Amino acid sequence: MQKKNKHRYNIFLQRDNEVKDFYGFSVEEESLITFDLRKGKQLTNAELEQLQQFDTIQKYYARAIQYLGYRMRTEQEIRLYLEKQEVDEEHIEAIIDRLIDEKILDDGQFASAFVSMRINSSAKGPKIVQRELAEKGVKQSIAQEATKAFTFDVQYEKAQKVVKKRFNRRSRNSFQKELQQLQAYLMRNGYDSSVVREVVSELKRENPEVDETAAVTYQGEKALRRLERKYEGYDLRNRLKQTLYRQGFSGQVIDDFIDTHLIETRE
Repeated sequence: MQKKNKHRYNIFLQRDNEVKDFYGFSVEEESLITFDLRKGKQLTNAELEQLQQFDTIQKYYARAIQYLGYRMRTEQEIRLYLEKQEVDEEHIEAIIDRLIDEKILDDGQFASAFVSMRINSSAKGPKIVQRELAEKGVKQSIAQEATKAFTFDVQYEKAQKVVKKRFNRRSRNSFQKELQQLQAYLMRNGYDSSVVREVVSELKRENPEVDETAAVTYQGEKALRRLERKYEGYDLRNRLKQTLYRQGFSGQVIDDFIDTHLIETRE
């Protein structure tokens, strides 16, 4: 038995007609049992080769088990781990097949657990989570099945939390632009478009009258300082109106600002 690894054993060999033995190799405990290794047992060269191949698989199988002990892994993650260990491809396949047969490695279970974790601890929607699963080597069909846990209600609740965190009534942007930014953020984070539309609509219903005086004043004065260097009179008024309109301000809000700041340009 090795001192640092109680499940691995050093094997000493003795050739025919020789008295002194020598260190041959080490094996996992399962190899020791499977091949009934004991003092005095005779082995042919073919049996030694078979033993060493079996033990190689067993050794890296044990390492894969240890690697899985930290957290669940996908088949691809285990494959990449074994490749970095420079394990032969045929041995990798044998190890993965065994892990799957023993229900230790299961991409379906991994995907379900991964989705549950994302639902409970992140702002990400199902499309982003599907992409993350794909990057980990999970098949599309498995990822799609797992992300069914992102029901409309689950997405809506998560999106509402995002909106409450990001929506700022004191923003220097127009209410419309802020809605567009929220909508873009939710789409980038993988929420279904139907969920995004409902959340944005709800936000509009909750804020029928938003005081945009501060926002339009900030944006308008900034645009005015830039435009008045090149334009004046009606041309200045028209370009200022277009600029603020593109930023999402309503016609009435824009007119109120212009009437206040460009009285001399009224028609």
